[in-house]
Amino acid sequence: MKLGKVTKDVKPGFALSKQKRRKINANNGIPQLRPYNIANWNKINLDELTYIPKSMDGIEEYFIKNDDVLFNNTNSVELVGRSAVYKGSDGKYTYSNHITRIRVKDQIIKPDFLSWYLNYLWNKGFFYLKATKWIGQAGVSNKKLISIKIPLPFRNGKPHLETQKKIVEYIETNFSRIEKILEKKKKELEKLDELWENVLEQAFKPKKGEEWREVRLGEVAHIIRGVNFKKSEIVPINQGEAVITASHIQGDRLIKENFIFVPSTKVKPEQKVKSGDIVIIMSTGSRTALGRTYYSRFDEEVYIGAFLGIIRYNGTEQSSKFIYFFTKTQKFKAPCWAILALKLIT
Repeated sequence: MKLGKVTKDVKPGFALSKQKRRKINANNGIPQLRPYNIANWNKINLDELTYIPKSMDGIEEYFIKNDDVLFNNTNSVELVGRSAVYKGSDGKYTYSNHITRIRVKDQIIKPDFLSWYLNYLWNKGFFYLKATKWIGQAGVSNKKLISIKIPLPFRNGKPHLETQKKIVEYIETNFSRIEKILEKKKKELEKLDELWENVLEQAFKPKKGEEWREVRLGEVAHIIRGVNFKKSEIVPINQGEAVITASHIQGDRLIKENFIFVPSTKVKPEQKVKSGDIVIIMSTGSRTALGRTYYSRFDEEVYIGAFLGIIRYNGTEQSSKFIYFFTKTQKFKAPCWAILALKLIT
């Protein structure tokens, strides 16, 4: 059955500018859930909240009730489609325009069953393919959402709610086990991260009798900024030059999909990623992403976007790698984080 047939209300939230929210807090406002409050796997994270004025006209239409399904309709393309069921008191929270509130027909489908199925679709890449994409974001319209087909267990010609309940219990029991395993592995990885950082710190620590000198990065390498373009200048796939953004730099990998394409006249030859280049995120609001680097081992058929830069050393491969490994040290990262309020590295 299509989602629109098993629900009684599918309603996107409302937008409110940062300026209007600037002086609103927990003392004089109402929390408005935003995309970052919808976590992976049917969870809602309330650690960070945004507040809106209590006196807004029609705000009661956007209150969240117990068992409402919250669907992330707009986000970066890899996060669109995450969903979660709200469990709590009615009327405590509202939600932004980047979230769609879904209320189910109780006699047909369980809210948790629907949410888990939407998360299943998200995980397999369904919304990645269906979403409308633009610069840095993607979205799923109400029309597309209500047309999604939901498989339902039936018995005697009617939807069988008890089977849905058992399926949800099976999923949640196994996810609980998986989370315990992941928590254990996370602690092990944290120890490995500490070891990795210690290796780097020791490598860049002068040994007794060695002479080291600090030089500015610009003295030993060229710093190249990325391509500036407007949304209206984007062209269809493969009808221009491929451009990467900050979201394409993940850890030590370059994600080679979902490129943006712009006319050849917008790019410069030096903005194309070459073997030995260090691609760096130079503008972002994320502490963990600002200053993140990727070392290119090949000539790539992509150009860097405006939020990225290239550190290009015109010397040996080993010297370029030396600079790259230095970008992974705390000595390099600390100044990047110190200027996070500016959200860019000059």
